[in-house]
Amino acid sequence: MIQHVSKVTSTWGCYHLRRLHQIRNYISRETMIQLAMSLVIYRIDYCNCVLVGLPASKLAPLQRVQNAAARIILGLSRRFKKIPYYFQSSYNRAQYLP
Repeated sequence: MIQHVSKVTSTWGCYHLRRLHQIRNYISRETMIQLAMSLVIYRIDYCNCVLVGLPASKLAPLQRVQNAAARIILGLSRRFKKIPYYFQSSYNRAQYLP
């Protein structure tokens, strides 16, 4: 599972987020949401039930990618740290599930 997390965060997540950041001024917000969901968020959520029980240090990269996607969708700067609650994932809560 650790290989899945590293692959999603390094290759898929960062690459597609950079491309979305480059085209954000040329497409509508609805299109940006659909692209971010299909290219980034769905890959993060793939097999997320297997991630239950992993330590928070292994889940933190997934949360960072998801927060970066939310900042791009909302048009916030990279320094903006408070992401609205509905963009927060269940990865932080996954470590507390039995």
